[in-house]
Amino acid sequence: MEEVVKGIFAETNYFGCNPGFIVTRDGVVMVDTPQKPTDWPGWKAEIEVHGPVRWLINTEYHWDHTMGNPYYEGIVAAHDATHENFYKVSSMWGFGIDGAGPWIEETDPEGVRIAGVYKPRPPEITFSRDMTLYVGESEIQLLHTPGHTEGQTAVYIPDRGVLFATDNLFVDFLIWFHDSDPFEWLQSLERLKALDVDRIVPGHGPVCGKESIGLMEEKIQGVLSRVRDAMDRGLSEEEAAATVKFQDLCVQDENYKEIRDDVESASVQRIYRILKERG
Repeated sequence: MEEVVKGIFAETNYFGCNPGFIVTRDGVVMVDTPQKPTDWPGWKAEIEVHGPVRWLINTEYHWDHTMGNPYYEGIVAAHDATHENFYKVSSMWGFGIDGAGPWIEETDPEGVRIAGVYKPRPPEITFSRDMTLYVGESEIQLLHTPGHTEGQTAVYIPDRGVLFATDNLFVDFLIWFHDSDPFEWLQSLERLKALDVDRIVPGHGPVCGKESIGLMEEKIQGVLSRVRDAMDRGLSEEEAAATVKFQDLCVQDENYKEIRDDVESASVQRIYRILKERG
């Protein structure tokens, strides 16, 4: 666990997303949850040192951000689209979060005892655009920044100069486009660039500075260019998915080495469809 600035913490070494939390005078605000049940107790113990959890913000509906919801307290808040898609069947896995029990048994067998008969916990409060929480003395802005997912939310703490960019920012990590709109993504990154921040917690990868936003934009543009080129050459969606590669643009995380090709293929298919729709 890393203390990003005084009172704001993030964990960048778990399997799944980078969860974090913000300490206030009136308790703790969590940003996402660990994915694997075996990580839940240790993370909870780290938080309890700083006080009770008042809020739990889900920045998107993908399981690596939401699977731990039932284990933690606090009010779960998210964008409307995150709530609407919470039980969506994954285009990668073929089942929704309410069918994640077998995934836990296979991927994290020691976590079965912790998770029990797994029952998801969806958001309880939602917002349609942006929302600001005032917890203790802290102003915490929840910014709707669609891109990686429709309801993607960034968490900005202006008086501490910290931004949780979540999965709109991958640093040293394979980018997942399978549920994305890359054009909205680029617009959202421009919005994030305008914020007054010193430290950024990405959805995946190490804590970084604002320079990583520009690098992310370049990578998205690079992937778009490769898919456009395939379309210009007359390749079908299936042919593009089989031939267009972009792993060379990303540092590879060993945790996902077995599914890299599947992520790449699904990403290219998604971008192909978006480009086709736009003409």
